[in-house]
Amino acid sequence: MVAARAGASKMGFIEQEAGGDYTEGREKDDLGRTIEEVEPGILEALPPGAKFAAFDPGYPDGDFGDFVKAILRGVSCGLDVSYASLAGDLSDANYSSMREGKGEEHDAWRSLQRWLIIKLHQPVAEQWLRMAILTGQVNLPVGKLPKFMAGIEWRPRGWAPVDEKKAAEANESGLRNRTATREQIASAAGRDWREDMRQLKREQDFAEELGLREPAPATAPPPAAPSEED
Repeated sequence: MVAARAGASKMGFIEQEAGGDYTEGREKDDLGRTIEEVEPGILEALPPGAKFAAFDPGYPDGDFGDFVKAILRGVSCGLDVSYASLAGDLSDANYSSMREGKGEEHDAWRSLQRWLIIKLHQPVAEQWLRMAILTGQVNLPVGKLPKFMAGIEWRPRGWAPVDEKKAAEANESGLRNRTATREQIASAAGRDWREDMRQLKREQDFAEELGLREPAPATAPPPAAPSEED
């Protein structure tokens, strides 16, 4: 940054031959330095005996891309987001790096979502529900207010997986082995699993109404019987 600032600040040097005084009659600052105003598209004639030597360090043209990338990577670490998302640069991205970066980024966003729900949305919802019931705006029994408050649910937005095929296979395996639930899978995508079930029911009813047969859901093959060698 210092080198880039220096290169942008200095344009060149005035070389004077013996006996010449380029600074004569020109405006100077408190330290006696000649003040030059530079404007685009201006050509200025030099006095006899003076010539201009350009100062062109060519910096940071060659390193500008790497410099910006390094700065943005540091910023992305501080913001808990992936570099690819912050800079929109996928030149060095691959499946493994995208999966790792997106996973950490989504975890950070989920933490912020939980914080916002606990600190803002839930208190506001509880106060609103209490005042709405007490003022008669919502026709619910006051005695069941704690139950209603406990039933408040929040569904923050979710994110699509980097590899949807592998994610779908993992979800199917989790449901089959009972290590995951429909609610967990739907919540990760920002959906309500109950609404998903209702939508499936509506689609099945509509297919039956049209005389169509819905394909049976895929089931995992039974485990192979152990052989004599096993």
